[in-house]
Amino acid sequence: MASLTFDKLLFPQHPYGLPEDGYPNTVSAITRQDLVDFHQKNYGPLNMVMVVVGAVEADQVFDLFENKLGNWRNPQAGVEPNFPMITRPAKTLREHVPIMGKSQADIVMGTLGPKRCAPEYLAVSLGNNILGQFGMMGRIGEVVREKAGLAYYASTSVNAWIEGGSWEVSAGVNPANVDKAIHLIIEELKRFKSEPVLQTELEDSQANYIGRMPLALESNAGVANAILNLERFDLGLDYYQRYPQLVKEVTVEQVLQAAQQYLDPDKLVIASAGPGAGKEREA
Repeated sequence: MASLTFDKLLFPQHPYGLPEDGYPNTVSAITRQDLVDFHQKNYGPLNMVMVVVGAVEADQVFDLFENKLGNWRNPQAGVEPNFPMITRPAKTLREHVPIMGKSQADIVMGTLGPKRCAPEYLAVSLGNNILGQFGMMGRIGEVVREKAGLAYYASTSVNAWIEGGSWEVSAGVNPANVDKAIHLIIEELKRFKSEPVLQTELEDSQANYIGRMPLALESNAGVANAILNLERFDLGLDYYQRYPQLVKEVTVEQVLQAAQQYLDPDKLVIASAGPGAGKEREA
């Protein structure tokens, strides 16, 4: 519920603000004809990407697709929709969703992040690794969980898509510690965008990124997903050949610039869910 509320507040009037699984009332209202109409309007060969990975010959796959789908035409499909513009929060938005009977409160807070194809994406991603992923959930984990003992978990994530993305902090806390945890997180975000990370922190994250890339490509599914992302985000077919060098080239200064570009601790979306009264959209 905290995550759903966060997306709703960060991406108002935009598809990114809607849950992929829908809601009980929206799902139950879908009819068979709705599915037929959606398929007719959105599925076609134009701009479609199909990835096949496994013990098959490329020519065999091409022949199969040509035989089965070569004559497929759908003039109604393939037209890209016009998405509304995504704008940054003008002020801090705070909303709490009361859920009775819960012993834990969960927090999701943050702001907009980069598009996946943005040139600063890797600097943001490596910075996020330092902020709330590497080791025991990075700096956020150390400050909020290890030192202050306020959270059962605390970490950060960057979600980058075609139109935009989010830079989020998530934490699970005792309901009595929600405001304290939020305050500590905001203070850490202020430090992260005002002071450069240590060179050793960056080098550790760079080694982590380069070292784990082969693991992500060990399975058929991993390779298929990687190829699909090349096409989806227009990264270039040689992206994974260039990837280690791209990671190595990110500097401490670029990480700081990326943090300053995206993080504004005074204009955050803060959503929480768990015990307690509802709190709606406070500045």
